[in-house]
Amino acid sequence: MAKGGFLNIIIYAPAYNVEKSIEELIKRTYKALLQIKNAKLKSFIIVNDGSIDKTKEILERLKKEYSFLMVFNRNENKGVVETILHAMSEAKKLGKNTNTIFIRMDTDLEHQPEDFMKVLAPIIKRESELCIGYLPIDFRNGFFFKIFNRNIGIVESKRFLGVNIPQFCPGFYAIKQRLFEKILFKLKENTKKYKTAFKKEMITMDFVTFVIAKQLGSNISVVKLSPIEEKYIKKQPLKKVLNYWNHHKRTMEFLE
Repeated sequence: MAKGGFLNIIIYAPAYNVEKSIEELIKRTYKALLQIKNAKLKSFIIVNDGSIDKTKEILERLKKEYSFLMVFNRNENKGVVETILHAMSEAKKLGKNTNTIFIRMDTDLEHQPEDFMKVLAPIIKRESELCIGYLPIDFRNGFFFKIFNRNIGIVESKRFLGVNIPQFCPGFYAIKQRLFEKILFKLKENTKKYKTAFKKEMITMDFVTFVIAKQLGSNISVVKLSPIEEKYIKKQPLKKVLNYWNHHKRTMEFLE
């Protein structure tokens, strides 16, 4: 699978008020990685962004059970952009091996650990340095949310990446170590420029990550993930869809 021994996996994720999903996520992650031959879960880095439920307490307990779990607790909520950049910076410190692959995911179990191999396979086979997994958003999430995700996702991805991704700003993907370090440097620059230009946080930073990879000349693979499990479905109101639309417009302007 990987030259020179085990393939090192480093997962990083933001967390905010995920007491209902976080323990199941960690346990399923451990089991899922055991099923991948010659792969070693070096670390699962979670930055808890000032959760006000029991997320912190659960994570502190799980740290004692799972040695791979690294938890960084914020005392106040600082937003997803700063939280992900923090997680990426911590991941970079650990990922000095060329056999390392980084996986970005969320902690609300819309992304399922059993899909790890889907995003890892193209990188292991050297088909690409970045593999993006997209969720098959359906009407359970709301009519407008489904239509928005499919249409906007396809428009953005074809225009800037040359691939077809029927989801707005996917947050589950794998990146090869060499590419990861280059992306992180440029992503930090872009988030600052975006905030200066729009006075808003660049919550579409995952999509901008893909664009940076493309600009660096990297091959990009796309895979379809498993549908969201029924108990973790969130029906998104029209107001939130309109908010995403505004973020989409600003991002397109920024990238142009």
